[in-house]
Amino acid sequence: MALDADAFGLVMTWLLTIAGAVIWAVRQEGRINLANEKIANLSDRLNTATAALARFDETTQAQVEEYRRHTDAKIDQLGASLSQKLERVFDKLDQKMDKT
Repeated sequence: MALDADAFGLVMTWLLTIAGAVIWAVRQEGRINLANEKIANLSDRLNTATAALARFDETTQAQVEEYRRHTDAKIDQLGASLSQKLERVFDKLDQKMDKT
């Protein structure tokens, strides 16, 4: 059974259409794979940035706590110093009042 020219043309059209569809599908798959790689890369970057931000937050919290301890100690020191000075002033005032 031999194919006539019209049947041959129809078969070739179908084969070319199928080949075109396969090529299109392969290209789409390549694009999808490329997009997935970009998404994975972006996800890795985001995870790295999140980890860096967490470390920064921990460091910042530690610095804030250290500053708070230092500030509290300094306030206590200044308060004690002021208290001693005021005690001396009041002692001198008491001495002056006793003399008069």
